[in-house]
Amino acid sequence: MQAASEYHQDSDFLRTAWPTRPYPVSTIRTPERILFSHGCGVGLGDQFLCLPLVRALRQRFPSAQITVLTNYPEFWEARVDDQVSVVSRADQDAFSLLELSRIGFDLVLAGYHPGCLSACAGLGTTVVFCAGRDLSSFRCFITENKRTFEVPLKSCKGSLIECARFLGLFADIGVIPSDPAQRTRLLYDLSDQPQLMVCGLPESQILIHPSSAKPHKEWPIQNWVDLAKRLLRLGAHVSVSSGRTSRDRQVAMSVQEGVPSVELLEQMPLEPFLQLLRRFHFVLSGDTFVTHAIAAEGGPISVAVYGPTDPLRFCPPQPHNFFLAPLAISTDQFASALCCLATMCGPGPLSQVEAALGTRFCRALAALRDRIGALGQSTGSAAGLRAEIERCLCRCRGLAGKQHRALLVGSDELLRRLVHVLRHEPTHVVAQHLGQSPAARCARVLAYRAMQET
Repeated sequence: MQAASEYHQDSDFLRTAWPTRPYPVSTIRTPERILFSHGCGVGLGDQFLCLPLVRALRQRFPSAQITVLTNYPEFWEARVDDQVSVVSRADQDAFSLLELSRIGFDLVLAGYHPGCLSACAGLGTTVVFCAGRDLSSFRCFITENKRTFEVPLKSCKGSLIECARFLGLFADIGVIPSDPAQRTRLLYDLSDQPQLMVCGLPESQILIHPSSAKPHKEWPIQNWVDLAKRLLRLGAHVSVSSGRTSRDRQVAMSVQEGVPSVELLEQMPLEPFLQLLRRFHFVLSGDTFVTHAIAAEGGPISVAVYGPTDPLRFCPPQPHNFFLAPLAISTDQFASALCCLATMCGPGPLSQVEAALGTRFCRALAALRDRIGALGQSTGSAAGLRAEIERCLCRCRGLAGKQHRALLVGSDELLRRLVHVLRHEPTHVVAQHLGQSPAARCARVLAYRAMQET
C-alpha cells in the first residue's frame, strides 16, 4: 500500500501546470517493447473498454512486443494474440509498474495508481493518464528524458459516452486516428445491427444479475424478487446469476430465498460465464460489467437499471443495450418496460408492434430518428432543426403509454435534461446526448424491423 505522503505528492503533481505537448506518441516510430497498465480501481467492465486500446497499439506498432499488466489475466489471455503477453498482478500499484518498467520498455502507457505519477517521472518515455479521479477528470502526462509535459485531451473531453472517452484519450495521445467515425469502428461496429428477434416474453429465457462491484449502484433485492415473481407468472423462465465474488453469491441467494422457483446459477470462471450469457434472451442487471460484456461480444438483449451513474454516459451505445432510470424505478415500471421491449423485438410483424405501441407514436419516433440523423450531418447551430427535435421529443412523450414511458422516452428528469442540452449546447454535444437517449434506441429497433420486412 502506498504511503499517504506519496498520494499527496501525486496530488501536488496533478495540480501543477506543465508545458503541453499534443499527440506525443505519433512521433514514436518503432518501439520494440510496450507496457500497458490499466491502473487501479478499474473493474471488469472497464477491461472491455481497455481492450480496443491494446488492439489499437497492435495496429499502430505491429512489430512491437506488448505486455499487459492486469489483475484480470483470464480476460486478456482469451482475447489477445501471441505478440501480447499478460502479467498478472493483484496489486495494481506504482511498485508493480516501476518493477516491470526496469526490465526495459521503449514505451509505457499506464492508468493512474497512487504514486505512479511521481514514480514514472524518472523513467524514459512514459504516458500516464488519469481517468475520472477525484483530483482530476481525464488528464494525461508524458515524461521524456526526465521532462514532463501535459497532453491536451480535446477528443477525450469532447465525448459524452465513456467508451468514446477512452478512444478519444488514445486519439489525443496519437495512437489512433483523430476522426470520430474511425475511432468508433475500433470499439464497436454500430453499422452491424445484431439479430434482435427473440421469442415472446412467455417463452423467453431471462437472466437476472442483481449484484454490482459497487453496492450503491444496485437495485434493491426486494425489487428483483418482485420482478422475478411477475416474470414467472407471465411464463418466462428466470435464472439468477451468482456472479464472481462471495458477495455476488450472497445477493443472488437472497433473491432466490424470496423466489425459490428461480434457477440459481453456480459461480463459474469468466469465460464460461460469458458463453452462458448467449443462452438467454434478456439479461437484467444494474450498471455492471455484464452490460459491457454483452455490448462487446453480442448475445442477448441487455436491460440495465441506472441510478447514481449517468446512463447517457455509461450505457453502451449498442442497439441491443437498453436502460431504465432512475434507480427508484418501480417493479411495475420495469415489468411493463420488459413486456414492451419483448413486443418490439418479438417474432410478430412490424404492424403488430405499431398496434401495441400506437401508430402515431411510432410515426413520431421515426420522425425523431430522421431529425437526429440530419442533426448529426449538419453544420452550425441548426436552430430550426433543434426546435423540431424538441417538438418531436415532447410529442413522443405525450403519445407513449404511461406504463411504457420509462423505456420509450425516459424519465421526465431525463427529458428536461435533453431539452436543456438542445437549447444551450453545441451541435456535437446535442447529437451525442440524443443518440444515447431511450427514444433513439427504440427508434433504431423499429427502423431495423422495417428494414428486415422490406
